[in-house]
Amino acid sequence: MPEFETYKFKDWGSLKEHLNYFRSDWIFRGQANATWELETSIERTDFKWTNQKAELVLISEFQRGVHNFVDDKRLPQNLLGWLAFMQHHGTPTRMLDFTTSPYVAAYFALSEMEDNSAIWAINNSWLNKETKKRITQKEYYTSYGQVDFNNDQIFEETILKNEYNFVTKVSPHKRNQRIYYQQGLHVVPGNTSISFMENLKSMGNLEGNVEKIKLTPELRFEALQDLLNMNINRATLFPGIDGFAISVKEKILMLREMFTT
Repeated sequence: MPEFETYKFKDWGSLKEHLNYFRSDWIFRGQANATWELETSIERTDFKWTNQKAELVLISEFQRGVHNFVDDKRLPQNLLGWLAFMQHHGTPTRMLDFTTSPYVAAYFALSEMEDNSAIWAINNSWLNKETKKRITQKEYYTSYGQVDFNNDQIFEETILKNEYNFVTKVSPHKRNQRIYYQQGLHVVPGNTSISFMENLKSMGNLEGNVEKIKLTPELRFEALQDLLNMNINRATLFPGIDGFAISVKEKILMLREMFTT
């Protein structure tokens, strides 16, 4: 039995039909290269330490120095918020960025694709169920039946301890502008001494709950045109002058491709 289902699409119409099939409780991540697995930035950075030690040092160093650049009133109030803030500004963390929109994920898969690209899809209801199988302390749950990772004590005792082999969705109380417009959220592994993929596979029953959707270069131009018509582009996903500047480049490249095909 396969670990998870894999699909491959060569035309945008068929891919759209597949994406529209997903219910609202699925989450998505687009990656420019289909050969890449799901891997956090702290995994990709060789610190010559354990990832657990590296994470604690990174949090400490970031907290010590960030006040030189950001007003204290804008700083996070809990550990989950700190990790999200670090992730946003490029410090390696255990977080992987996901989105609730399959079309936003498609944009990220296609905009800088390297040969075949991919969209990963995970059933969030399944994640929640598997999380509660592992973290059974009822006092850790919110009134909605979710583990309250925004509580520092709970976050330390469940995530930072690195004792649970699983992945789970987390969502800080305060979301930055970019995450808001990307309909974003974060997924974290419970144990950084093993890879994100090992954490995911240890949960079992991936078939029907995890999909890898491969996209070929043939569909890129039509897909990006359609996504642009949906107002999904660099300017809307990255608010500000930098996102706008890259969106201008993308529009010109699209025009060039339109007139040379």
